[in-house]
Amino acid sequence: MRYARHGHRGNEPTDRTPTYNSWRKARERVYNPNAAGFKYYGGRGVEMCSRWDSFENFLFDMGERPADTTIDRINPFGNYEPDNCRWSSRQVQANNKRRNKEFMDHDPKYKKGYTKGVMDVLDYVNKCACHVSGFITEEQYKLNKSRAA
Repeated sequence: MRYARHGHRGNEPTDRTPTYNSWRKARERVYNPNAAGFKYYGGRGVEMCSRWDSFENFLFDMGERPADTTIDRINPFGNYEPDNCRWSSRQVQANNKRRNKEFMDHDPKYKKGYTKGVMDVLDYVNKCACHVSGFITEEQYKLNKSRAA
């Protein structure tokens, strides 16, 4: 098996490192209209900086991908570039989405009006996602109650 000079890309897909796969998949989401999720990335105008056309530059800027992390854009409306990317856990990424739901937390240890992302709430109350995602708005509650009457 022959590796590129960086040692991250083998001839077989199973030979590729997690770091290389993250770079490759990010480029695919941005540049390949046939890629799953393209409409949420390249189709929305998200780009990858030209410096990262080279995997070596990406590796230099981001470092090796730590276990249990994937690439995350700090500003979900921004591009893939060194100042806007990091390696993050799934929980951090779940709180960093464009469509993230926010919940008010009235715990005394937080100031009034503190908002949390859905994964913070799950961690805080130690419940499964189905309980939190099943919450409905006050308007929906009133409508359902009036229909039941």
